[in-house]
Amino acid sequence: MRLPFLLILILAVVACQPASKPAKNEAAAKGEPKFGIQKEIHNFGTIQAGELLSFSFQFSNEGTGELIIDSITADCGCIEINFPKQAITAGEHQYIEVLFNSAGEVGNVLKQIRVYTNADKTAQELLITATVENDLLNIYN
Repeated sequence: MRLPFLLILILAVVACQPASKPAKNEAAAKGEPKFGIQKEIHNFGTIQAGELLSFSFQFSNEGTGELIIDSITADCGCIEINFPKQAITAGEHQYIEVLFNSAGEVGNVLKQIRVYTNADKTAQELLITATVENDLLNIYN
């Protein structure tokens, strides 16, 4: 009675084993991308409200696999973002262009941009800052 039970138990354990190596090992064999940014913060300095400003954040794929930017979000509708939609090969450099419309802003401004890639589960954060002078919206201290 014990022999058939033991045989069934061994077969069940063997049948439940994965047929291939985990996906992490397959990804490592193909190479892992790594998002490398040259500069995470850009300060536009003192500007006048209504100015349209742009800055290009240079980044590279410092890994060995293809880097893909899934999406980029900003915390403000005053920011427009252009970025490469194609895969970035290992060692390749590209740019994320940020267009900032300062209309309606006043004082010290800090805007956050989040870059989501296949290289990491967390977003890479980029920041733009400026001191906006606005004659229509003066703040008195």
